[in-house]
Amino acid sequence: MALRPRLGSLFHVLAVEDDDADAQFIDRVARQSPLVESVRVLRNVEEAQAYLSGMEPFADRSRFPLPNLVLLDLRLRRISGLELLRWIRQHPALRSLSVVVLSGTARESDLNRAYELGIEAYIVKPVGLKEFSTTLTGVLVTLASSRAASA
Repeated sequence: MALRPRLGSLFHVLAVEDDDADAQFIDRVARQSPLVESVRVLRNVEEAQAYLSGMEPFADRSRFPLPNLVLLDLRLRRISGLELLRWIRQHPALRSLSVVVLSGTARESDLNRAYELGIEAYIVKPVGLKEFSTTLTGVLVTLASSRAASA
């Protein structure tokens, strides 16, 4: 019998990912995790800003809960994930939001800038679903443990 974590430790995940295959991986892995209550995958910074701001079509927080974890691809089209991260940190209501960067590369400049902006983790995307699942599950368990310890 699997134990379900107590309600306060469940994640409402917002993933911002423009690659179809990666978006499907994230969605599948998050939905299978007992630590995830809800997951929403959006494809660009503008959608993510509207979601986080509670703007239409995301105004109904019972259907579109404010996330407590953002999984963020840095290499988005048009506007980079670093710009969204900077925007999140500039909004007082979102400053404490946990952000985990998912990137296809470990460029030192991106890594340093992301940590300067207060991310919890920087993950280089694994190639396979199993590796991706293992990595994301590890991050969720670590974040849930640290949240439980600080509660």
